Amino acid sequence: MFKYLSVCLTVSLFLQACKADRKFSRNDKAIQLKINESFTIALPENHVNGENWVLAQDFDTERLDYIQSVFVKEKEGDQVRFQFKGLKSGSMQLHFKLIRFKDSVEFHQVNIQFED
Repeated sequence: MFKYLSVCLTVSLFLQACKADRKFSRNDKAIQLKINESFTIALPENHVNGENWVLAQDFDTERLDYIQSVFVKEKEGDQVRFQFKGLKSGSMQLHFKLIRFKDSVEFHQVNIQFED
């Protein structure tokens, strides 16, 4: 019974934390946000096929705070959710890499602009 309560508490806290986020998907190539606005980029990920999205750590950490990434298993399809918060105005790019452990690598880029 203790394991069940722990899992429920963790899920509840995660859902509570993500409630106010704006969510974006692989179809979003450019995003406009306000400073201090948190957002999530969700990318489809299939562990059975050996797929794994990785965030390149080449972004400006003074402009953007990387909060976490979480793998989520859903009926509509599995995905990894990258959560961020904008810190300063200006533009930047995020680079994601889809690693397919069986054969190839695919890249995804998102342009972001923060406004006061």
